[in-house]
Amino acid sequence: MEFGAEPPPVPAWPRMLGGRQVGTALELLVVGWDEDLARRAEALHPRRVEVLRLSLEDAFIDYTRGARRPLPIFATETPDVEGDAA
Repeated sequence: MEFGAEPPPVPAWPRMLGGRQVGTALELLVVGWDEDLARRAEALHPRRVEVLRLSLEDAFIDYTRGARRPLPIFATETPDVEGDAA
């Protein structure tokens, strides 16, 4: 859901596996998108709602990857994991 400004907090909906704020949008992972969830989404007054149907593999990857973090792109950046470097 795109809001164009600071979005509301991630809601706690039935059949929701996860959600996160990405800029001015909320990305929610739900099972079984239906009219009830569509009404709940519209009640938040987003600019637009985009529903993407994920394959089982895509849903698993999204559910297990955790929070999104930028990857280090410069040699001067330090890795997120502590320990011996190879």
